[in-house]
Amino acid sequence: IIRKTVDEYCYHVGDSGEASARYIINAVMRQIRTRQETEAADRKNKKKRREKPQPEVTPKKETSVQAVRTEPVRKQIPESTGQKSRRSGIWKPAAAIAAVLALGIGGLFFLNRKPESPKGPLSDWSGITSVSAGLKHCAGVKQDGTVIAAGSNGSGQCDVSDWKDIVQIASGSGFTAGLKSDGTVVLTGTVTDSGGDILAEVSSWTDVRSISAGSHHIVGVRNDGSVCAAGVFMFADQTAEWQDVSAVSAGVDSTIALKNDGTAIIPYYSAEQLQHWNSLAAVSSSYSHVLGLRKDGSVMAAGDNTHGECNVLGWQEITAISAGNKFSLGLRKDGIVVAAGDNTNGQCDVFEWKDIIAICAGYDYSLGLKADGTVVTAGNCPQ
Repeated sequence: IIRKTVDEYCYHVGDSGEASARYIINAVMRQIRTRQETEAADRKNKKKRREKPQPEVTPKKETSVQAVRTEPVRKQIPESTGQKSRRSGIWKPAAAIAAVLALGIGGLFFLNRKPESPKGPLSDWSGITSVSAGLKHCAGVKQDGTVIAAGSNGSGQCDVSDWKDIVQIASGSGFTAGLKSDGTVVLTGTVTDSGGDILAEVSSWTDVRSISAGSHHIVGVRNDGSVCAAGVFMFADQTAEWQDVSAVSAGVDSTIALKNDGTAIIPYYSAEQLQHWNSLAAVSSSYSHVLGLRKDGSVMAAGDNTHGECNVLGWQEITAISAGNKFSLGLRKDGIVVAAGDNTNGQCDVFEWKDIIAICAGYDYSLGLKADGTVVTAGNCPQ
């Protein structure tokens, strides 16, 4: 019964859970009824055979020997044994029900169960189009242009619930900046404690197409290739002279730029040190090292390599890069993420990520944006 019913169940398992469970029960009950009816018919036939009168034997007329009529010997079954046999006939189908239901329903739950959603920081984020990692907070832009943030809010850096029409965000040490679709920039939190009305300065920016945030400064690229900046960082006076810029990357206390011709502007590097930095598609800056993504998918690095953060020469087919504090991230075109450098807090444990379309390296954590709009994290991620 079990073998036959399970085979049938496996064939019909494609139905809904309720239908499959009902099918199991009905199939088992049909088998039990058929078995009971068969056993009842067998018992009835045996009883009839026992009760059928036996033909008498006509004794032979012999003078020397008297004929004797013999009766067939019937084996008497003790009543207790018969009762035990009947009980066994009842319990066998019952055991079959229990076994099949345990196997069938258990398999039903296993086959029809939904995979558990990933638990952890930012596991409830959905519909995200871009992410940004700050020191102790992070933020994401949603499909409708609103913004969500998590982590420390001591300076008001997570007060973004009323923002609208945002296309890009950038997170600093204690602030968050948002680029609106009209080319203006909104700001919340504290950029620097050195004085000055940074909020008013940034609010006056117009015609901005991209932004980037360092620890205590924010930089923007205008549509004409010029650069605007606010806050405190090294070589700040040079940014006003930059032209033909396509993108900027603000590190902890400095900023580098990518020009339209594929070369890089790194203020603290000489022209000789930058002679091989060409054919670039993107740049990324951190505290002590910088990364450059070439158009052929390879990656260049320069700066401190104490923790192996510059060991990226073997990376290939990379489409995006992000430099964190003493570690580096690279996104391959197949949606897989590679990492190099310090992994003290697990920030480089990204090798199991899949279907990633954007990455962002924070101070000691990593963010990955998936194609379905959810976010995965590694390291000491704010929550």
